[in-house]
Amino acid sequence: MKTKLTALVFFLFIFSYNIKSQDFSLYNPSNELYLFSAYDEGANAFRYNPAVLGLGHRLNITLNGFFQNYGGKVYINEGDFLLNSGSFGFAYRRFTENDNTVNRSLNQFSLGLGFGNKTTSAGMVFEALYVTNEGRPGSFEHERETKYKFGFGLLWRPAEFISAAFKVKTGESLSLHDVLVPKYTVGLGARPLGNDIVTLLADFSITPYYNQGFFDFNTFKTGLDIKVRNGLYVNGTYNIVNNPDQKNMFTVGFRFDFPHTSIRYNNSFSRTDQNASYSENYPFRSLGNHVSLSFSLEKRKTFVPEKKKIIEITLSGTLQDYNTEDVFFGLLGKGKRSVHEVIADIDYAAADPSVKGMLLKIYPLSTGRFEVNAAIEELTASLERFKARNKTITAYFPQDAGPGEYYLATYADDIVLPPEAIFFYGLSIEVMNYHAFLKKYGIDLQVFHAGKYKLTFQGLLDSTSEEGKDVINRILDIVYEKMLSRVITSRNIVIDDYIRGKLSEPLTGTEALRLGLVDKLGWYDDAKQIAETNSKTSNYVRAINRSEWDNSWSEPKEIAIVGVYGTITTGESQAPPPMTLPIPYIGGGRSTGSETVVRQLEDAFSNPCVKAVILRVDSGGGSALGSAEINAAIIRLKKKYKKPFIVSMGSAAASGGYYVSVSADKIFSDDLSITGSIGVFTARPNLDSLMDGQKLKVEIFKRGETSDIPSFFKKLDAKEIEIIQGIIDYYYDRFISAVSDGRKMTNEEARQVAEGRVWLGTDAFNKKLVDAIGGLYKALNYAKKRSHLSKRYKIVYYAVPGGDKISEIISSSLIQYLQYSLANMLGFDDSDDDGVEIKY
Repeated sequence: MKTKLTALVFFLFIFSYNIKSQDFSLYNPSNELYLFSAYDEGANAFRYNPAVLGLGHRLNITLNGFFQNYGGKVYINEGDFLLNSGSFGFAYRRFTENDNTVNRSLNQFSLGLGFGNKTTSAGMVFEALYVTNEGRPGSFEHERETKYKFGFGLLWRPAEFISAAFKVKTGESLSLHDVLVPKYTVGLGARPLGNDIVTLLADFSITPYYNQGFFDFNTFKTGLDIKVRNGLYVNGTYNIVNNPDQKNMFTVGFRFDFPHTSIRYNNSFSRTDQNASYSENYPFRSLGNHVSLSFSLEKRKTFVPEKKKIIEITLSGTLQDYNTEDVFFGLLGKGKRSVHEVIADIDYAAADPSVKGMLLKIYPLSTGRFEVNAAIEELTASLERFKARNKTITAYFPQDAGPGEYYLATYADDIVLPPEAIFFYGLSIEVMNYHAFLKKYGIDLQVFHAGKYKLTFQGLLDSTSEEGKDVINRILDIVYEKMLSRVITSRNIVIDDYIRGKLSEPLTGTEALRLGLVDKLGWYDDAKQIAETNSKTSNYVRAINRSEWDNSWSEPKEIAIVGVYGTITTGESQAPPPMTLPIPYIGGGRSTGSETVVRQLEDAFSNPCVKAVILRVDSGGGSALGSAEINAAIIRLKKKYKKPFIVSMGSAAASGGYYVSVSADKIFSDDLSITGSIGVFTARPNLDSLMDGQKLKVEIFKRGETSDIPSFFKKLDAKEIEIIQGIIDYYYDRFISAVSDGRKMTNEEARQVAEGRVWLGTDAFNKKLVDAIGGLYKALNYAKKRSHLSKRYKIVYYAVPGGDKISEIISSSLIQYLQYSLANMLGFDDSDDDGVEIKY
């Protein structure tokens, strides 16, 4: 606050200082008197200060018309077309000037380019001017000139309450025949309240005219811009001159903002008589009017109510945690939005007063091993926030409705299901064990692990152990209880043995309606009709434009989100293989490399704009070495930079996914996040029997008693088994120590919740493995609070490396893919030279 008051006092000092000045000329017409170099943005301002092109506004267009009062007559003396898109600007100006002796006209073309951000930006503009000077009617005087001008501008906004600018324009002149000279302008803007309610402005320009002193021709322009309410601004400027041929002027005006358009009006006044001659003794008279119409793809805040509408949200396929882009313009594969982008659309629509309802189209979803998972829970939380704004939701199933799809639909006010669709709300988990299958073909899989629950979902046993069955049944109980609770709460149905039995069997649409599980049998048009009735509008939109015109100053502070997705590996992150085979356990997904994550964390922590770092984890684990490397980097960076570090767990943050989370200041987990699994395993195939069956003989020559441990063509003896198990135990102890240190537990407390046991979020919270129940939305709110951020901040998602690139598709082969997948299925990495890959 002290800094803001100092800036205000300094600004008022400048404002009160009497500086004499000059006015604009034909080459820089007085029609730009209402613009300020440190304030105005967009297409209408880039000629005045090209640095505004570095602010990066999306496509915006302005049309200007200027009406001049001369000798008691009003005529249009200028028309402008201006366009700004990102860092590029283009403009055309037509200017005319008429008096009793000469008619002048100007055609001006401007091209601008800018770069930078909202704190510091720069830009340049090149202009070509075609001037025509004609004598009185009947005379033979005729003159045409072509002039070229260049401009450069800087804009600096270190805080939300101060803006400073500098610009230089070549080719300035006081009259048609004068020598062209440069013009230098320094601008200052201040917002004493720290927002755009009140803005104080000043521009000081000097034109070092030939045969005159450097400061003899200068301009001092001051202004005030006030926001009356969202979408309504009033403004005034005063221009002081130091040239007997020119005039002191003041301008008043206003601006109306609509969502994508703006209307601006300004009127200029000076002391003149009816013939436009100037004297300090004359009364103030209007010199001209300016009307501006602007259009922008970015949405402006306005007090004018928008037309009521219904937002249509479509869910289908995988609810993934990250974005993927189109491959080769979509010809080789379509990209997919992350579930968080969908959630952001829903939250934005909830805050939009014009959105009255939602039509939620739910196609079959791919939710992995568990039908109802954390991604679905995060979606339902956004639906609850939407309904909390007194808005309605209508759910429609274009196809069959399974457990995950119906769980989402229970948050709707009405559910519509086609009569021919199949409804199913049962829950089951499949665990494939392939140890005996491999042995049948001569592959003896030797398994090592630490933690009696660790092999529950690994498929490395002949059948699920009793400990594994306990884990699976606990998970089923928790998930199924939530599923039934939703039916009870949302449908007001008593769950007796009959209903419970019905829910576990596929039902026709008619049967689902009879049981009260849906509200109507029908099709898309029927769902639309219900949504329209509920929302009292028939105006549908299928996309939310969340791009807003941001006229605040300085770059907002940031919260960085770094992702750990898929299998954790050492080295760099890799994209999924180019082909996915529909065979269980054959096919690796996306991998996250420890070196990639460490590099992104270092960048986020060291960036002064980033005030908090969130690690978003959606991984079931992977390399013990890679997980340990990420955790070590987190501990080092937290100590060095003292920034809040928060973990948000997605559908899974288990094993290595939990290891990379333990050192967070706070861990957020959803009720259904799969977490824990604190244990270690590896599997080593013995291919000796397979080789014998194929009449292949492998001879091993070695130096050193156990030098042949890496070989897959021999069975391990007792000493070698002891060596490998010792390594497993060592990694397990390291994992336990990391949990103990990160979670502030004793070593014994950490061991009690370890043993490789998988926990869902609720149990993990009770066991102190996580700190709070909630998704990314709650983690962001906590990061904002810890960082003392205002309402204005920016979320920065670090890119998921190894995206779907055309080069990866070309360079990959099916053989490489199968080789990689088989190695992972067997529990080792075929590129490792020690024959043992330790897994978390």
